[in-house]
Amino acid sequence: MSKFLASGQEIKQEVRRIFMRTRGRRVAIVAFVGSLAEAYLPKPAGLELVCWPKAPGTNPKAIRALMRRGVVVKFARRLHMKVYWSESAGAVVASANLSTNAYGAGDLQEAGVALASRAVDIKRLLVKVKPQEATESALLRLEREWATSVRTQNRGRNTGGATFLDWLEAAQRRRWKIHAFEKYGGGPSQRLRAVAKEETGSSVVADWVFCRKGELQSEDFVLCLNVGARTKPKVEKWVFVHRVVHVAREDKQHDDNWPFQAGQLHALRACPAPPFVIDAALRRAFRATFKELEGDDPGFSQDRTLVPSKKLLRILEKHYRANLSETSPRATAGH
Repeated sequence: MSKFLASGQEIKQEVRRIFMRTRGRRVAIVAFVGSLAEAYLPKPAGLELVCWPKAPGTNPKAIRALMRRGVVVKFARRLHMKVYWSESAGAVVASANLSTNAYGAGDLQEAGVALASRAVDIKRLLVKVKPQEATESALLRLEREWATSVRTQNRGRNTGGATFLDWLEAAQRRRWKIHAFEKYGGGPSQRLRAVAKEETGSSVVADWVFCRKGELQSEDFVLCLNVGARTKPKVEKWVFVHRVVHVAREDKQHDDNWPFQAGQLHALRACPAPPFVIDAALRRAFRATFKELEGDDPGFSQDRTLVPSKKLLRILEKHYRANLSETSPRATAGH
């Protein structure tokens, strides 16, 4: 039975679903492989990947990272199709390459369709594209071409994003939560490392926060505030939650107050775009809001990770607008 996939995010979720099952053969035939491609191929060991080794579309660093995780990589020339196929869990035929831009963190508009495995003749496709071994000499050639082309490609690139006011004025806001802490401490638990190893092929965890049961779930965005900093609170970073695990009591990372860990398994640039950017105006607005409320708001409490209160958002908006006015007399909302 087929299913229409209307965005890069929907394609990514379906590809992850069919590749999470390791029973039987799994094959990805895509034109280009971008940086951080390992974030989109769960359980990489044994997966077969065929791509076009053409710069700057295919990133040689991504190819080497996938190979280290056990992906069997082959190259094929003039490749344009994007087919993701598993023997036991279905297939996806889509417009999306294996890249962050395609899978929703960029600005590309994508679509595709999910199909039954039997609907795709994977053997026929492989015969047609004539994949060849990704030899060391082929990788070195790709690296030289990529280094030359990427310098030109990156000139003048706009790396901005939605502001806090853009988020406030959006018709549909993405929810986010506040995680306040006083000092850094602890590391990823054994269970979180095991989850990362199972899903990505590496036990390295990009980031994590401690929490209580039910506070965080998969695909939550968490804004981390350091309320122990000299200029409090210091807006530290965004964390995107891939998985939440219970930390075993015997684990040295276990904490009775916060017995769960929410883990970000990949670099933030491989995740969906955060609700808004952390800019200078936001940092100052948080400090002014904290001072006005004297820190007496649930969002600044270290006890819970919470959705920001309406009161906090209202005061934060006031100070954010004031900071924009001070830095740019002609500034308008969202710009």
